[in-house]
Amino acid sequence: MTHKDDDEEDFYNSGNLDDAPESRPRYGDNSGDDDLEGLGLKDLLSDLQLELFKDLLRNIRAGTATPQEKATAAKILKDNGLVFFDGGNEPGGAGPKPAKEPAPLPSFEKPEYER
Repeated sequence: MTHKDDDEEDFYNSGNLDDAPESRPRYGDNSGDDDLEGLGLKDLLSDLQLELFKDLLRNIRAGTATPQEKATAAKILKDNGLVFFDGGNEPGGAGPKPAKEPAPLPSFEKPEYER
């Protein structure tokens, strides 16, 4: 046995499960793969979106969200018309702000070229 053969044997006998080629996961090894087989593209994308949103919300609630994740959440809310929530009709909420009357338009004299 050469030194090179010994190194290869030591690599696969390191005790680390990731080193052994037979221990690496293959397609179909995961029990969840069967659940995904029957789904169409629209369902897969919907599930992916839901899981990403759940993960994003978990990070925000835990206080571990990065600034990029917070910006992503704010952009998602903005894109869906939920820019900010002021409490609405909930007790203690500020409620909707009354519409401000527009200021009257100023009046000007006739310009010199029309006189």
